[in-house]
Amino acid sequence: MSVHAALVLIGGIGLFLLGMRLMTDGLRLAAGRALEGILANWTRTPLRGIGTGALITAVVQSSSAVTVATLGFVNARLLSLERAIAVTYGSNLGTTMTGWLVALTGFKFDIQAVALPLIGVGMALQLTGAARRRGQLGQALAGFGLFFLGIDALQAGFAGAPEIRLGEHGLPLVRTLTYVGAGALLTLISQSSSAAIAILISAAMTQSLALELAAAAVIGANLGTTSTALLGTIGATANARRVALGHVAFNAVTAVVALMLLPALLAVIQWLRSWLELGEGAGTLLALFHTLFNLLGVLLMLPLTPRLVRLLRRCYQTREETLQAPRYLDHTVLATPRLAADALLSELEDIEHLARQVAAAALSRPGTEPGPELEALRGRLDAVLDFIDQLALGGVPDSLQRALALVPWVTRSLRDAAQLAEALATPDLGDGAAPAAITAFLAQAQAVATAPAPREEALAHLREGYEQARLAALRMQATGAGPARRILAWLDHIHHAHHLARAVVKSGLRLAQARQALADPHAPVEAPALATDEPAPRSG
Repeated sequence: MSVHAALVLIGGIGLFLLGMRLMTDGLRLAAGRALEGILANWTRTPLRGIGTGALITAVVQSSSAVTVATLGFVNARLLSLERAIAVTYGSNLGTTMTGWLVALTGFKFDIQAVALPLIGVGMALQLTGAARRRGQLGQALAGFGLFFLGIDALQAGFAGAPEIRLGEHGLPLVRTLTYVGAGALLTLISQSSSAAIAILISAAMTQSLALELAAAAVIGANLGTTSTALLGTIGATANARRVALGHVAFNAVTAVVALMLLPALLAVIQWLRSWLELGEGAGTLLALFHTLFNLLGVLLMLPLTPRLVRLLRRCYQTREETLQAPRYLDHTVLATPRLAADALLSELEDIEHLARQVAAAALSRPGTEPGPELEALRGRLDAVLDFIDQLALGGVPDSLQRALALVPWVTRSLRDAAQLAEALATPDLGDGAAPAAITAFLAQAQAVATAPAPREEALAHLREGYEQARLAALRMQATGAGPARRILAWLDHIHHAHHLARAVVKSGLRLAQARQALADPHAPVEAPALATDEPAPRSG
């Protein structure tokens, strides 16, 4: 290759990348919030997610931009893991549009006659409305023109280049893998699989690269685009990391299958070209190959997506997710009601232990934000209720009904505990120390709520402490010892603390009764002695 040809090639790559950048940024800015709406509302099913991902990528001409945007939406919890995975499938399909645009230049038409007017009109729009959508669309048009000029320069540079030969003395498999690696490296360097594929198609169109080797390099370029997704996970949430890992899995599976079927796929695209009458040219064949193996990847991965999502959920687990995961509920035991009831009580016992931790934090640090344990308590109670519904569908034997009859009391007490803990987290108690009776009662409530072996007698003593604390607050109000709003806040606070401790103790007592009834179904179970207590107040 001459120095002139090399310089033309380098300039062509630069023009192409500049055009891609201007086109992508312009279209993304022009779309604005529409992208958010499309991703949020057009991805409700896997097929719609794939179609949306393909459409957006084809429009903005950057799968990396769509992938990074998807990661951002997942980070912000605007997009679920399942929907985001489908969008990444579609973005791989959409990125094949670049190959078709490059292949179009293989048909005999004057590229400059199209590109230069696009640049002129685009810049006119940009200069007359830089801060408006018109200017952003103008930027995209100018980028589109530079894109075509870059392709023209690439082809001119490759026209004087000798045939590219890598690993020609190695085994066929080694040679193929060498070109796969070269394609991936090209994507890593340019940070754009579209740019890498455009270079490869241009090289093939000028016969600088054999078709089968260019196809292997296209597979590598497609695989190399996962680097952008992986870079986008730095500092991201666990769900965003899972999406990136799902993107890597899709591209890796697609690459492996395409390599295994490479001879067959090359034969298929030759047949498709003739059948569709697409004309001669390596560019058309490579664009068709790129589309075909990505479509094959979608067809392979779509049925496996539910399993992939379950596998990804086990990766990058956060502390919050670990806390929320049920410990004993397993749907396989539903077929055996006795085992299901035992698992249910074991789960509730573990949740009751979690409720004691939540109560301890709420009573010892009033006014602080609830920790992840509170959200975990709610999430696990929801899982318990779902499990109860499924257990009831299968029918409950008489021998289990006594034990399971107590479960609603337990779940209600634990639900009340969660509500009261949240209420204790947001009091406005003002400045100044609390009266001694109130401080003593809060310490007593914490001790009762966190006791590992709940006792009904402790509730009577707790009631006495509550009355003393309440009277102390009322005396302050009567004597004008403090602002009325502050005293009212203390009254609400000790009221919530009292009921929180009671709710935790009640759940423990009823669980012990349920466990006893499960062990001895024929033993009489006492009616809940605390059933007539005043209901726990709602938070807020």
